[in-house]
Amino acid sequence: MHGHRLVADDVVNLIRRKEGHVTGHGTEIIRHHMEIRGLGIINIKDLFGVAAVREAKKIGQAGQWEGRKVRPPPAWTWAR
Repeated sequence: MHGHRLVADDVVNLIRRKEGHVTGHGTEIIRHHMEIRGLGIINIKDLFGVAAVREAKKIGQAGQWEGRKVRPPPAWTWAR
């Protein structure tokens, strides 16, 4: 490892703490997992050890979406 740790691969939940900072953490169901195209879903903690993951991390920089509203994605369609 080169000082990097996985907090979340896809969805990051953000919580504003009383101290004024924001903390990010992954969702419970996909915690410690990452999808790699062509390989599938892997468990980072099992492959690289506990030092490769974090439960949460203080967010040092964040952005805010403004302007155009985003429509929700269409309902899932299943290929036959």
